[in-house]
Amino acid sequence: MVEHDAQAGPGGGRPGAMDTGDDISVTHYYADMRFDRGLARRALDNIRYITRATRDVLACYIAHADRAGNAWPSLRTVAREAHCAKSTAERAVRTLVNACLLVATGKRHGTAIEYRLMIPGAYAPARGGLQWAGERVPGALLTKWRQEWGFVDDVIKLALERAATADHPLAYADRVLAEWRSKDVVTVDDAYDAIAAHDAHRDRQRQHQHQRRGPDLSKIPTKY
Repeated sequence: MVEHDAQAGPGGGRPGAMDTGDDISVTHYYADMRFDRGLARRALDNIRYITRATRDVLACYIAHADRAGNAWPSLRTVAREAHCAKSTAERAVRTLVNACLLVATGKRHGTAIEYRLMIPGAYAPARGGLQWAGERVPGALLTKWRQEWGFVDDVIKLALERAATADHPLAYADRVLAEWRSKDVVTVDDAYDAIAAHDAHRDRQRQHQHQRRGPDLSKIPTKY
């Protein structure tokens, strides 16, 4: 598993008050946003459930990212800049992909795979005002999240970023916020703690299921 402020970007870090207007949109692939390396490096400090080696690899991708948040350094480059073996860099990339901190764009540059960095708080508006791309959040849903459940917009945006790649992001974000409400999440720090606990529980379940399945006996030859 991945072991996932003067200023902070949308939905992450330890942001201050944000001018959100009357609505928020689900941030599918952060369209209309630009990647900010400074914000990304600060946001990296809030991803507490990654190892030091994995953090160094993610820092390398941050250093190589373009304004859209895409990066494609070769594994050799990653290993050299993160001061680790190539195999270690490869494992770290798999870990980051599993945690959705790196998402493959489907493009290649020679042998290097291009990834989009999906780090909460690493993006800023591409042009004036806060531009959230994708599906608009209905006012009734925002009223429930803000007034009935008492969430501030920074926590709501973190839940929306968490749901950005889901098939039904609004429903997923609503489930995330319902779970956070049951755990008395109030601040962005509380939300990051809840994310870390959720991901750790998920990975323990996967490991337990893998152990219960046991070895694949179909690959044992029947003749000698």
